[in-house]
Amino acid sequence: MENDYYIKCWKHYFDFKGRARRSELLIFIAINRTIHTLGYRISEVEGLNEYLSMAILGFVVLFGLCSFIPEIAVCVRRLHDIGQSGWWLFIPAILGVTSVFFSIVSKTNVLGTICFMAYFVSLICFLVLFLKDSKPGENKWGLNPKEENNLSQNTN
Repeated sequence: MENDYYIKCWKHYFDFKGRARRSELLIFIAINRTIHTLGYRISEVEGLNEYLSMAILGFVVLFGLCSFIPEIAVCVRRLHDIGQSGWWLFIPAILGVTSVFFSIVSKTNVLGTICFMAYFVSLICFLVLFLKDSKPGENKWGLNPKEENNLSQNTN
């Protein structure tokens, strides 16, 4: 079943409803980050043809754009699984954008640094949230995926 989690996230591209298990989120993010990292590293190999390097880099950027929405969707479903609203994802997004904004417009860069530190802390908080165990039973976003899998295995 774990092997299907990566494909499941792509199949549920725009699905912001329901719940997602820890392993679904972690597998999807880990595979995507591996693809991004490998692509960037390969494109930077010394002696690689410039056009091939640009093509690989183009693929990585295109892949990142394509995987952005399903990554957000699985994060929202994961928050639902622990009983939280997906709107919480706006906190690190707003902090990240403001840190970039203040870094660009501020001469002292103090506000940008403060916002970046708050952004970094919010990412750590979300990592802790994402690693929490599922809320048992059904919540307003649906059945617990762990219990749902156990029910389907018992009926087979």
